[in-house]
Amino acid sequence: MGNPLRVIESLAGSLTMLSTTLLIAKSLRQESRTTGFSIRMTLSRIPGLITPMLWAFIVDTFGGLNVTGMRPLFFIRIIGYTVLILWILSKA
Repeated sequence: MGNPLRVIESLAGSLTMLSTTLLIAKSLRQESRTTGFSIRMTLSRIPGLITPMLWAFIVDTFGGLNVTGMRPLFFIRIIGYTVLILWILSKA
């Protein structure tokens, strides 16, 4: 069986996509929905184009594909998730 965190991450991603789809469908007029969905798809693809290059630069800067080079990625991810969780809790 796979990593339970991967399962949770996959489910969270699916729920996020579903909620944005419903939000766009509910908040836009029938004539504007296609444009809204297109903008959402375009904007959601931009981080996927930029972040791999950024991660590669960070790994290369810190020593390449080894433990030392990869370690900063985990710290950045922990900081990012902590900020996100604190922001979500402040809005709840």
